[in-house]
Amino acid sequence: MSQSSSKEVVAGTPGLFQLVVFVLDGSASMTWEGTSGKRKADEVKDAVDSTVEFFKSQTDPNLKAAARSILVQMIAFSSDQQTKVILDDFTAIGEVDTDEIKPPTDYWNPPDGTCIHGALSLAQEETTKFVQAKSLDINRLQRPTILLLTDGCENFDQNRLLEIAEELKAKKWYLAVVQYGKVGETGPDSDEAQVCPEVLKSLATSIEGPDYDRLKKKMDKYFKSTEEEISKVFLHRKLYTEALDEKAARIFFIGGTTISYLSGSKGV
Repeated sequence: MSQSSSKEVVAGTPGLFQLVVFVLDGSASMTWEGTSGKRKADEVKDAVDSTVEFFKSQTDPNLKAAARSILVQMIAFSSDQQTKVILDDFTAIGEVDTDEIKPPTDYWNPPDGTCIHGALSLAQEETTKFVQAKSLDINRLQRPTILLLTDGCENFDQNRLLEIAEELKAKKWYLAVVQYGKVGETGPDSDEAQVCPEVLKSLATSIEGPDYDRLKKKMDKYFKSTEEEISKVFLHRKLYTEALDEKAARIFFIGGTTISYLSGSKGV
């Protein structure tokens, strides 16, 4: 692989850095058509590619620094028996090779149900293992962020899912959610709703006060966003948005998961 080792990136990065885990839904319903007309799994792949390429192409000094200091891992998931850590290690986002990342459904044959709680648990484990293995100085670490890209409902253990979300909030990690699919859509063999926006909103970390106001200004600066677009990203001041196209995760990523980096506030 051509990815820079995380050890080199951490050692060579001045100031604070941040760990982010992309958690990518590869369940069966992600093979269905999304809002763009593509498969939802392909929309997720587009979002990941768009986010990485955004950082690679930057000339702005702050975002060039972010491309070095934001270290990412990626996890695909479907059922409780289908989870996969995609990258060899946490990697600077500006060094990720997107050709080595598949649409998340393509890791299984066939994809199955939606076990979000298992994937979030694995994301916590991988992050904690990395911090311990590298003996990282917690004072140089921004709040870790898990960015969940999913279309639907936990159908294994929703109570455990909600418990994990509370655990992350108690640890002051960020849990961010990008929702794919159409609210109210149902499966081919069931009339059960496949998209659960209220549940997904409840998972997402809230942003309050000055941090939120600073982020709105940053969004304007980097994306020239309209007020309507910003309100979609920060619905109810939570790190949650509906994915309208492949740019949703990129915009969301800059605004939501780099909150402490871009606002200048130190992580806990």
